[in-house]
Amino acid sequence: MLSVSETLTHHFAVAFSQGAAYRSIVQARQEAAALLEESVQPGTPLAKQVDEAVEAGLVRAAQALVQGLSPGDAFEVLVNLYERQPNLSTRSSTSIKEQAYSTPVPIAYLASQLAGIDETTTVYEPTAGHGALLLGATPARVQANEINPQRAADLRLRGYQVTQEDATEQRLSPRSVDCGDCQSPLWHRQGFCRAPSAVAGERWRSNPDLSHPPD
Repeated sequence: MLSVSETLTHHFAVAFSQGAAYRSIVQARQEAAALLEESVQPGTPLAKQVDEAVEAGLVRAAQALVQGLSPGDAFEVLVNLYERQPNLSTRSSTSIKEQAYSTPVPIAYLASQLAGIDETTTVYEPTAGHGALLLGATPARVQANEINPQRAADLRLRGYQVTQEDATEQRLSPRSVDCGDCQSPLWHRQGFCRAPSAVAGERWRSNPDLSHPPD
């Protein structure tokens, strides 16, 4: 039997893949309430669980939708997906404490393209979240680090190798991966300069210039 979290995530992944659009997070919570046959009240743990499931489902849908597309076509599809998602800016005390910031999926895809990530690339992602920056990667070839247990569990279900360490203290073996990809604003500020030595050929992307979409 699926957990509540996985039931919701699967539901929203399918909905987004089939073209569903949500005017607000309230609409998504109402849909979740009908699915669970349980009220979802703002400010409750269940409401936050629904919000997380919307984001996780969004990333799963994005991963499926870009398969086999050219970079330009994939970007257009992801912009459409982004326009159909509800506002996910609400932050809990946990997300604030863990410095959790979600990258919009079109921007995440551009970052992965700029980093040269494809299905053959070995990738290190120190603040993986739900894996938005890993859209073009093969899960088994990714070393993902995610401190939040719910997000880490979601990544493991999808086949990623996951650690749950403080990313500012994590060490990798030199030249152990082809590429590093990270959106965290902490990268240069809190000691992340240690980790890029693990990346072969200096293929590292952190907050890149995303002013131009791929061809």
